[in-house]
Amino acid sequence: MKDNVLRALVVCFLFTPFLFSQTPPAIPADQLHQLTAQLQQSPNDRALREKIIGLALTMNPRPATPDDAIMAEGAAEYAFKNAKASSDYSDAAKQYEKALVLAPWLAADYFNCGVAHEKAGENKEAIQSFSLYLLAAPNADDALAVKKRVGGLQYAAQKAEVEANRPALEAAAAEAAGRRADERAGFTDNLDGTVTDHRAELMWQRRYDGSKRNWEDSMNYYHSLSLAGHSDWHLPDKEELLSLWGDYLSKMERVNGLIIYEGKYFPTDQSGLQFWSSWSDPADGKAYAGRFQLADGCVTSGRKSFLFYARCVRPGR
Repeated sequence: MKDNVLRALVVCFLFTPFLFSQTPPAIPADQLHQLTAQLQQSPNDRALREKIIGLALTMNPRPATPDDAIMAEGAAEYAFKNAKASSDYSDAAKQYEKALVLAPWLAADYFNCGVAHEKAGENKEAIQSFSLYLLAAPNADDALAVKKRVGGLQYAAQKAEVEANRPALEAAAAEAAGRRADERAGFTDNLDGTVTDHRAELMWQRRYDGSKRNWEDSMNYYHSLSLAGHSDWHLPDKEELLSLWGDYLSKMERVNGLIIYEGKYFPTDQSGLQFWSSWSDPADGKAYAGRFQLADGCVTSGRKSFLFYARCVRPGR
């Protein structure tokens, strides 16, 4: 019997250092406190929040709600009850989020926060809150209903995103349609004060400067013109002016065509404008030069002393 007692004492003596050398297991409450403190420093850390929720579900009894979280719940409930606008519901959601940073395991607060976000029209935030509610209350009686609610909110969020992007998509489609129209018409607005006519291989001054001049002053004007990095501008001759009008169109189409070209590529709201040309008819004498009449697309002679506008042109190749 003494031998048995002696052997037991030896075994106890040999294993005692081993037992005392082990780190005692962490107490769940202490671990929860530490993780919650970390979350308060990084409230958007979803993985950390989920870890806290998982830990709280293993604890019996469940963690108590801190007083500060209870106060935030009270503020949220008051804001929700007295809400009159979307911004009020958003404020209520913020108060619930404040409580959920202090006590991240409160399933009911996730649900209420989701409702507040939903009423505020903040669908993505509502989805996050309802998803966390399902995580914090895995056996909730309304789990199926909440999952359907999340599905509806996801649909609403996707639809809202499509609607938000619609103006940009429509603008892009309109721009593409405009480019195709430009290609068909043969014109391109270079967005630098010039327009290129690809069919005639000419580059036009997009805007006339608004000053009427006699023919000689108009000649001096184009000599001094520097536009879009080019200085080889000149007053158009008769053929160049007629090419702008559109020789490839029928007589009736020319009238409509000019209005389209003039309105889109050469901005003006006056159809009766007249522009000087470098062309002149020898039969009319040296006192006359060609003028282009926007109203009918004709080039006729006018006295060089008359005052008309100038729109310059250069080779477009």
